[in-house]
Amino acid sequence: MGRPNKYPDQFRKDAIELARTSGRPIAEVARSLNIAEGTLWNWVRAARDADSRAGDPAALSESERDELARLR
Repeated sequence: MGRPNKYPDQFRKDAIELARTSGRPIAEVARSLNIAEGTLWNWVRAARDADSRAGDPAALSESERDELARLR
């Protein structure tokens, strides 16, 4: 059983949307929301990967591509 989420799902969605549409740097958005910059980067990256997989279900995530390159 995993650790419970520290942030509610709606907060994450709103933070990702703000980072994508505000035109402000992610670091600035993260500071304004009182979350770590790396946390927001991870959320935005995961959302981007999910969006790309939705367009092509056979597409690899960034971590899967990294692992494949390492294994090769």
